[in-house]
Amino acid sequence: MIIEEYFDERSLKATINESMPDLIDADLPAIADRFASEMMGDSLGLAPGDLWHAFKSEMYLLVCTDDAKYKALREAAARHTKKSQVPLLSAIAVFVGSKIGVEAGLLSPYVALFFAWSMKVGKESACRAIGGS
Repeated sequence: MIIEEYFDERSLKATINESMPDLIDADLPAIADRFASEMMGDSLGLAPGDLWHAFKSEMYLLVCTDDAKYKALREAAARHTKKSQVPLLSAIAVFVGSKIGVEAGLLSPYVALFFAWSMKVGKESACRAIGGS
């Protein structure tokens, strides 16, 4: 966990004891949730859930609709995606082929189909999940 990378247990307990004494025996996820909740509430006037709902709404507009708000971003992404597809798919085919002993040229169409399928299913799943909430 990120918290454990930056704090040893003793300094973490001392910090918690000073700022959140009621959490002295809590586990790290509970401490992180409380800290995030208090920081978000004090600094932005929002609960983390409010920020998450706003983020999901914007992602829905960007990915699942043709809303004019994100037209320029979608156009830029489409331009750059077309340029990077072939090298990316080729690199993946070469890597997988080297691991299983198959020529990359034979794998390339399957890699492309897999990614096309994954992108379509992933997008549709995300849009359904976000749109339904």
